[in-house]
Amino acid sequence: MNPPLDDLADLPGVDLVVAGLDDIAAGRVTADACLVAMAAPHLQRAGISVGSVAEMIPEPESTLYALLATDGSGRDPYGRYNSLKRRIVRFARALALRRRLAEARPDRPE
Repeated sequence: MNPPLDDLADLPGVDLVVAGLDDIAAGRVTADACLVAMAAPHLQRAGISVGSVAEMIPEPESTLYALLATDGSGRDPYGRYNSLKRRIVRFARALALRRRLAEARPDRPE
């Protein structure tokens, strides 16, 4: 069961995760879905189910780059790839920090 994503609304990059989870649920291979696949181990440790994303997108890094390179925007795929990757890493780190802080609180409800 996923923790309520509303509880994560203040984390940087949550928009990418929400969109990616929606895309995965709909069976769409998108940039956001690739980012969720890249962060899947971190998301799963936090209790966020990512479904069978590893089967759907077995090589998320190269798939993401290919999507960005062929999207017709004319923008540099390398720079966009790195920017998106930084955003998903920030989300994963913020999520892990929130989880550690919640586990360390002695007054947390069980």
